[in-house]
Amino acid sequence: MDVLDTLSVPIMCAPMAGGPSTPELAAAVTNAGGLGSIAAGYLSPEDFEQSLAQTRALTDTFNANLFVPETVRPDTDDLKRYASALEREFGEAVDVPEFNDDHFSDKIDLVLEHTPEVVTFTFGLPDTAVIRRIKSADCYVGVTVTNSVEAVGSVEAGADFLIVQSTDAGGHLSVHRQDRAVTQTVLPDLIQEVRRKVSVPLIAAGGIGTVRQAQQALDAGAQAVSLGTRFLTAAEAGTKPAHADALVSGEFTRTVQTRAFSGRIARGLANTFTSAMEADQIVGYPHVHYMTSPIRKAHAHDPQMLNLWAGTGFAHCATQSAADIVREFSALRVDRTHG
Repeated sequence: MDVLDTLSVPIMCAPMAGGPSTPELAAAVTNAGGLGSIAAGYLSPEDFEQSLAQTRALTDTFNANLFVPETVRPDTDDLKRYASALEREFGEAVDVPEFNDDHFSDKIDLVLEHTPEVVTFTFGLPDTAVIRRIKSADCYVGVTVTNSVEAVGSVEAGADFLIVQSTDAGGHLSVHRQDRAVTQTVLPDLIQEVRRKVSVPLIAAGGIGTVRQAQQALDAGAQAVSLGTRFLTAAEAGTKPAHADALVSGEFTRTVQTRAFSGRIARGLANTFTSAMEADQIVGYPHVHYMTSPIRKAHAHDPQMLNLWAGTGFAHCATQSAADIVREFSALRVDRTHG
């Protein structure tokens, strides 16, 4: 079954790892007519299982999102140089961590046990066997892509639908190889490009802050849109207070794409940290994420030192309920002849 056809409001709340995605937020979005999401990224298997159970208790349909382990490993010398640069700028010794795959296999097992209606993947394309196992559990499987090549590969691997993400998106860009350069393509054009190559349903993601922008993406060939940044300031989100405040304060006026916080290209509000580390940033996920984590934790109340993930539509953020955000987009029209 195409879960997207069952939505009374064709929007998905993007999975936002690191705190913002909560069972309460996922449930509020689904219960208002959209599709809520929980994020497995950075959670221990135990915490992910708890999140699955709590979300199931609150709603009947949701998306569980997993990080695909990186296929490109960063250069050790680059990591050492970046550690030295962090110590030089912020005066704190930084260790270079070992690679980890975010407990991917354990989280797949938990998905198979709890069977959320929708399962999506970010940062790459899992093995075809993994997709097949999840589909056999009657889960609707989606893969996040950033270009038509990734889209075709994902459909060939068995994806039921695609989340098509433009470079205007907040947070990490889900390019399947973290060392690849990204093409700056506006979202409607990207949707049309992918639609010409594949026939599966598409969810448009990246920089959507208004109903007009969402409708443009739907008119281009998407069946739904994904909102992330708008939900960061929802009452049910677990966003750090300094991050949520920064989005609505008016103090921050622009976003930048940066590898400074995690080693993977991501969009956030420009601040002191992004500026200080711009010249030194490297390809280095997930290592750089864990290298900068202690610095971010030590400055948890200082927005100038935090990864303030935000898409280009962040100016439309407001402190409101998730249901209010969904209702704002309730008049969207989907052309069912696409996909």
